[in-house]
Amino acid sequence: MLEAKGLGYEWALNANGDWRSIYKGAPDMQDEMDRQVVAAEGRAIEWHCAHPWLVVAMQKYVLQRGYTNVTVIYTPQVRK
Repeated sequence: MLEAKGLGYEWALNANGDWRSIYKGAPDMQDEMDRQVVAAEGRAIEWHCAHPWLVVAMQKYVLQRGYTNVTVIYTPQVRK
């Protein structure tokens, strides 16, 4: 299973991958991952994120939840 998150979340995070209190969408994104883990039934899930701070935030969540089938990958957005 693949998921992609483009640019645009950097304002909601700091460099440590912590969500800023003004951003209320973090639980929705985490819920999305939770639902994917259930749907994947143990199969591999890759989250490709276009900003490194989002990678850190989602990697923290993966570790917190103990997900072993989720990989979060920094995939820079290609600009034309």
